[in-house]
Formats: sequence, structure tokens, C-alpha cells
Amino acid sequence: MKVVLAGAFGNLGADILKCLCRDGHEVVAADLKETAVEGCEGKYTFVKIDATNPETMKGMCDGADIVISTVGLTGASTKVTSYDIDHKGNLNIYEEAKRAGVKKFNYISVISCDEKGAEEVPMLHAKYLVEEEIKKGDMEYVIYRPTGYFYDIAKVFKPYVDKGEMQLLKGFGGVKANVVD
Repeated sequence: MKVVLAGAFGNLGADILKCLCRDGHEVVAADLKETAVEGCEGKYTFVKIDATNPETMKGMCDGADIVISTVGLTGASTKVTSYDIDHKGNLNIYEEAKRAGVKKFNYISVISCDEKGAEEVPMLHAKYLVEEEIKKGDMEYVIYRPTGYFYDIAKVFKPYVDKGEMQLLKGFGGVKANVVD
């Protein structure tokens, strides 16, 4: 299967890229910059995109069966906002997928983005707005709402885990969501 993975070199994107490469998919890895991902060398095609600029995406979805987007603003910026990246950027990717005739779009959102008060948190609200646009479209879609994939926050808690002052959740009853499958 030909898969376009937007945000392929972020923390979550890189994990998905490893699975796609391991499973032998034809992968177009789209992101602002390419970084090495162990086990993926030579197993994907890199396309440099700027999510805020649809011109950089032209043709990246041609012939694709599915687009998976993990694109999102992951840190503070003085140049762009969550509305620029999480909202407009993902809609640009969605529009390119639609233009190319892609049949399925998988979007990584976040839990509770549709709850009362979420509109006051730009990252949550921006993701909610994308979800609403995807739902209006004709393309088959899956929207994932993980409880969190904030790798930067994990770094904050790691010293406490290492000292035994905090325990990690493990197992969680075997429940999981596999973006690749």
C-alpha cells in the first residue's frame, strides 16, 4: 500500500514510520526536515513540505492509498501558531490528498478537543476545527484522539520515575490503537 505520512520525523511520526517501513509499505515521508530513523534507511521517499504552504505539497499524494497526518505544533514559536500548523497545515494536507484522489485520511488529533472549554486552548481548538472539516468531506477517515503523546512532558516526569517517586502506567488492560493497522 502507498502511504503518505505527514509529520514523519516528529516523535509520533517517526514511530509510525518505523512500523510502515517494517511492514513493507511504499512510504512518502513528508515533513519540514528529514532526520535519521533507525531501520528506515532507504525504505521511504522524503518530500520536504511546509504545512503552511500548499505549494510545497503539490504531487506528494499522487497515487497514494492513504494519508496519515501527525502534523502539529510541538513547541513554542514566535513565527507560527497552532492555528497555522494544527489547523491550516492539516487542512492543506487534506486538500492535497483530496486533489490527488486519495481514498482515506487518518488524522491524529487529541482527546477532549470537542469538550466545553477546549475552544480556549488554541492547540485543542485548532485540532477540533480540522476534525470538523474532515467530517464534512467525502473521503473515508479515521480520527485518533490519544490521551497524549507529548514527549516533551515525559522528559519533565522522567526524573521522578527514575527516583521511584512516580510510577508509569503499564499494560492498561491490553488496550491500544494501532495507526498502521
